[in-house]
Amino acid sequence: SLCIDKNFEQNIKTLLSNQPVDGVLLVATDMDEADVRIVQKIESHVVILDACYDRLDANCVVMDNYLGGTLAAQYFIRQGHKRIGYIQSQIRIYNFEKRKLGFIDELRRNGIEVAPDDILEVDSSIEGSYEMLQQRAFGGPDRPTCYFAENDYMAIGLLRALQQKGISVPEEVAVIGFDNIDMAAIVTPGLTSINVPKGKLAEICISQLMFMLKHDHFS
Repeated sequence: SLCIDKNFEQNIKTLLSNQPVDGVLLVATDMDEADVRIVQKIESHVVILDACYDRLDANCVVMDNYLGGTLAAQYFIRQGHKRIGYIQSQIRIYNFEKRKLGFIDELRRNGIEVAPDDILEVDSSIEGSYEMLQQRAFGGPDRPTCYFAENDYMAIGLLRALQQKGISVPEEVAVIGFDNIDMAAIVTPGLTSINVPKGKLAEICISQLMFMLKHDHFS
């Protein structure tokens, strides 16, 4: 794996010179626009997975994050929740922003607002989010009865923090994550999560890359 740092461009050049390729499938979840431009400058056939950039001319394949956020909101609404909380990452990326927008928009369409104090900003890892959330007081009758987290790692960190405080999930506080990682099924209690069709996304990426290569070959 390559670390996104000042040596990124040279690392990419070295990798592609040692392993010549016809195209690149770039998993760009945490990459910014400048880093993607570097890859595009070195290799013309690039398909980007799990990220999207408004100002970049690029072939991107990404899940419907807005719909995922909408589905999470609909689930809470069907369960009768009125005081709803949100767990967001300190680092803002395209996927997280779209998930938040879909979630907030759907709640507003149903007359529900998320109070600013109920939006908790944490590290996006399990340990980091747990350490930050365990410092927060979740007690009292006026607390949210549910939380939507932007990814499963933050959701699991929240589960641990709630359990440490003796708050039962989902009986007292419901939690929904996003990505449906393998760990979501083995934590206790099991985590409800928005599923991402990873296999389908990979198939689309490969199909797009093959199309680019074929189109370039016959042009």
